[in-house]
This record gives sequence, C-alpha cells and structure tokens, in this order.
Amino acid sequence: GKYEEAVSSIVKAEMMEGTTLEVLKLRETCHSSLGNYLIAASDCQRIAGMVGDKEEAARYLERVALHRSKVPSCEDEIGEIDPLYEGCAHYKRKCKLYCPECNKLARCRVCHDDSDIVDHKMDRFKVTTIRCMLCGTDQPASATCISCHTQFAEYYCDICHLYDNPPPGAPSDYLWHCSLCGICRKGNIVMGASNFTHCENCGSCWPKTSNHACVSGGTNKDCPVCLENLHSSRKAAVHLVCGHFMHNDCKREFLKTQFACPICKKTISRELFPLIAAEVRLNAMPKELANEKAEIMCNDCLTKSVVPLHYVAMQCPSCDSFNTTTT
Repeated sequence: GKYEEAVSSIVKAEMMEGTTLEVLKLRETCHSSLGNYLIAASDCQRIAGMVGDKEEAARYLERVALHRSKVPSCEDEIGEIDPLYEGCAHYKRKCKLYCPECNKLARCRVCHDDSDIVDHKMDRFKVTTIRCMLCGTDQPASATCISCHTQFAEYYCDICHLYDNPPPGAPSDYLWHCSLCGICRKGNIVMGASNFTHCENCGSCWPKTSNHACVSGGTNKDCPVCLENLHSSRKAAVHLVCGHFMHNDCKREFLKTQFACPICKKTISRELFPLIAAEVRLNAMPKELANEKAEIMCNDCLTKSVVPLHYVAMQCPSCDSFNTTTT
C-alpha cells in the first residue's frame, strides 16, 4: 500500500534501466491507486502500444477510457505526462501548478485564470503542490523534482511560485523578486535587476535611466482603459506625460481615437490635432450661427477664452490645444 514510495522507486529504476513493459504496468497500478488517473491512462496507452497480444492491448485501451472517466471535473484536461513539456505560451517550465482553491491542475496561473471553467483567480502565494511533467510526481512546490531530480526552470521564486526560463541571451538577473513590489519582475533582453530600481512613490520598478514623472501609488491602480490591475499585470505599463499610467498596448489603441488622459483629462498626445483642425476648416457653421461666440476653458493650460463657436471643436488661443470645454 505504499504507492508513493513505489512510484519513487520506479522512477529511479527507469533512470537506470529505461522504461520497460513491466515498469509501466507497475506505474499504472500505483498511479491508479493514488488517484492519478491521467497518468495511469497515459501509462495504459503506452502499454497497449508495447504488448504483442492484441487482446491484451485492447484490454489496456479499455483501461485508458476507464481511467479518463474517473478524472475529477476540476482537473486540467491536459494533465498527461509529457517528457517534452516546456510550459505554455506564458512561461517555460517543466511542471504544472495545482490551484489551492479548486485543485485544478494548470500550466500556469494565467492559463488557469483565462480558463472558461473557473470563476476565480489562482492565488500565486498560496500554491503548495505541483506536478512534474517528466515523471508525473505530485509534490510540494520547489525548484527540483523530488523523484527524477529535474530542475523545473532556471528561475524559481518560492514566494510567488513563479517558474520560468529567460529568453536566450538575456542577462542572468533577467527575472527577480522585488520585495517592495511584493511580486516577481522581469527585465528585457539587455537589462536585468541590476539595471532597475524601485520607485517608492509610484510603487513599481523602472530602469535606472528612466526619469519618469509619476503619481503617488500610480501603478497600484487599474489601467484606465482595460481596468486590469497595473501592479500585478504581465503587460508592460507606461507613464503618461501627465503622470498617470496605462498599459502600453492600451495606450496604442486609445490614441487612435482619443488624445486626453481618461483620468485627469490632460492632453497626452497631439497627433490628432491636425486632423481636428482640418475637420473644423471643412465644416462651416450654419449662417445663423456663424458669428456666435463661446466661452471655453482649456484642460491643458487652464486658460479661459472667448472663441468662435464650432460644433466640431474649439481651439485654445493660448496653447493651441483642442482639449477644451465650454464653461
């Protein structure tokens, strides 16, 4: 009945002598008894391909279906052991994580959170159990497999439980845990932790060469466009000229149709101003309103002015901004 010890012994035997038919049959028995049905199903699939007797192969194929039918609905549908497993689109590693809340086995917390079958976020700090994707051993979260001694990734944080491999050519400190941010951060292909510093005012890490203007606690807020939390987001955030923050991708899309910060209403780009000026010239006011005036206030320089009324936009005579409102 000591199936976990038996699995560990089997893994060591495989490392020394290779995976034989007898070893696979023992593995299948142990994992089935431990409730690791996806691993047992994978073993049965391999056994069916190795046995010479067709009837025996058919029996093991039936056991594949039987094991799969016992998989709990909360378990990841792709939980099979894969010696070539290299992680997912988000992180490169050789293990999967069990969500501490639903016990779902997921490639990473982002894969879990993006899944249509869960209604909650994986708490990265509470992860306690992982599965090695080379030998299938479920075990406490750590850097190296307790059974086959595989290093799960080049980088492992025992606080965030982040496993990842830096891209080729990246500095050795490409990934690091910032105790002030409270989470792991990543640099870029040429800069690592030694090139970054934590800004206590906005609460995030920035390159030492960055002279960013920031708002106190700026990154501890949600992106004003997509509403995702900026501090914990995997997407790059940028500081705007007004001092607020948004995702770089969100900014790119936002500036296609808008020019003012959605928080403070200050102009963050004047690229649309020439198009607005052209629209004003091409769209004359009706004759009965041609001589009408309007009092406006500029959201950029805060100057109040009286200018010709126009339904498209009215330009500040002090700073030439179209970021104005009527008073």
